[in-house]
Amino acid sequence: MLHRIGYELERQRGSHRKLVAPGRLAIGFAFHDSVEVPPRALRRMLVERAGLNDEEIADLLWRHRRTRGAT
Repeated sequence: MLHRIGYELERQRGSHRKLVAPGRLAIGFAFHDSVEVPPRALRRMLVERAGLNDEEIADLLWRHRRTRGAT
């Protein structure tokens, strides 16, 4: 989903990943397939690190959900 706003994986060490995008702060997190990121944590990451506002987040999530076939 974050690739849509320019983020790419810079490095990975075990479950820890670092994403970078031009003109935005890096985002680092631990990724586990069976664990979903809590909505508040995701929002905080997108606001504080990616610099998105609530409208941009809603649009990004809506587009992500639509491309995955959800209703």
